[in-house]
Amino acid sequence: MNNRNRSEQPSPYVADGRCGRATYIAWNFLITLGAIACFALVIVIYWSSIRGIFNTTDASPDQIMDAIAPINAFGSLINFVFMYFIFIFSIKRLHDLNKSGWLSLLNLIPIVNLFFAVWLSINIGDERRNDFGYPRPTKGWEYTLAWISIILTSLIGLGLIGALLQVLRFF
Repeated sequence: MNNRNRSEQPSPYVADGRCGRATYIAWNFLITLGAIACFALVIVIYWSSIRGIFNTTDASPDQIMDAIAPINAFGSLINFVFMYFIFIFSIKRLHDLNKSGWLSLLNLIPIVNLFFAVWLSINIGDERRNDFGYPRPTKGWEYTLAWISIILTSLIGLGLIGALLQVLRFF
């Protein structure tokens, strides 16, 4: 219950405030792209480190573990940042639906988290002020990015269905 007026909007990096469907979809798409890029970097560093260790000497298991420990720590940090933003935008989206941010803990339950994300993406939020303030206006780039995300996700889904049908044809 904040006293913000329509012109004062909280930062997108804190759980305060609300966000609409397009904003939620757009930011989740950006977060996912960023996580993919960071994890690709971690994989490249990881494999080049492992290859370097095995090409130089007969490395002991302890030397291998010492070499990859910082890479694993960096991967864990990326995962933490990724999950932080997933929770932030889930909470903002729940606030737009006039629901408690505690429901964002559903993100921690496998399979349920997929249905939860779809539910957050398709439900219409309150058009007027609710317990969490006024609706946040969606920016033009957020609409554009949300539609790109929807189209890419649909194409990937159709591709996966096609691949599954090809696999089932062999059985």
